[in-house]
Amino acid sequence: MLTLEYQRVIAEAGGQPIVASPFADAGELLEISDGWLITGGDDLPGELFNQPTHASAKLAHPLRFPLEKSLLSAFFPTNKPILGICFGSQFLNVAYGGSINQHLPDVLGNDHHTEGKSMVTASGKLATIVGSEPFEVACFHHQAIDVTGQGWAVCARAEDGTIEAIERSDRWAIGVQWHPERTLESEQSKRLFAAFVEEASRRR
Repeated sequence: MLTLEYQRVIAEAGGQPIVASPFADAGELLEISDGWLITGGDDLPGELFNQPTHASAKLAHPLRFPLEKSLLSAFFPTNKPILGICFGSQFLNVAYGGSINQHLPDVLGNDHHTEGKSMVTASGKLATIVGSEPFEVACFHHQAIDVTGQGWAVCARAEDGTIEAIERSDRWAIGVQWHPERTLESEQSKRLFAAFVEEASRRR
């Protein structure tokens, strides 16, 4: 079930939230939408990036990936902005041939990224939105991007080096691993959603 947090942050940033059903036509959703926010969710199956699925994975609903793929096919040829959060960031990466580290504790030796808080530092275009100083984020993930997909570049990392955001240079498209919708008191969260809605408003 889609939480109200995502709808709230778009509304508070000045946008009009529209919820996409897996049974809706992607082309028609494109017509009525100025931007696309890909929300968080459960895990992608490893087969999508040529790996066996890790035993710890809690897989997303089987309708989720086909829905996002159809929306990606509709949205990406346009200049409408795309913002992926957690699952959304991983989906964008995998859709362009990237891979996922399926269980961070296996690599890091700890589960710090599932505990709710992390410090990240942004770079690239993302830094022009949220700033280049380290800031605290809400993180609840046991997976993270490993190899970036074609056309995507890392634009934020956690203190331990974990990839926390990716972006493209050829359009307004950003994926963040953390959950800015859960920290609306954060100035960085406000800036990110405001920038997304502002960019979307230019596509009308």
